[in-house]
Amino acid sequence: MAKMNLVSEYEAISHELMRLDGLANQENEDQKSCLKSLFEIFVKIEKSLDLAEESSSSRELEEISGRLIEAQSHALQIAINIPARNARDLLYKLALWRWDAPEINGEHTDLKRYEAVTYSTFLDLAMIVGDDEVLKKMDRECLESQS
Repeated sequence: MAKMNLVSEYEAISHELMRLDGLANQENEDQKSCLKSLFEIFVKIEKSLDLAEESSSSRELEEISGRLIEAQSHALQIAINIPARNARDLLYKLALWRWDAPEINGEHTDLKRYEAVTYSTFLDLAMIVGDDEVLKKMDRECLESQS
């Protein structure tokens, strides 16, 4: 992924985060999709970072990667301030936690107790809600090995 693509993507993401930040402070119909949008942005940034890491290690890409990581932090902060109103909202908040925890590899034995309980809750909730789009590949593998 070229630097220009990352820069334009960062600008679009920043604009969308500002919009969502404004919605997060309102109680209306638009707020209902905020957590889903924040999760989608977080994952989009994660994939962009992976592509940037593979394509080049130039200083310019490091700079834009740093900005993208800051955008992820901003997305998490917005999500923290939005109260979950239903099980799907809880799932998106836990999905943000999950995607921000790269050390979780699907093995409960490698986790601290509180991480294992949270991870298990995330997997259970994904199954209850019926949304596997929030899962990483290793999460799907973990669920398959349990069934």
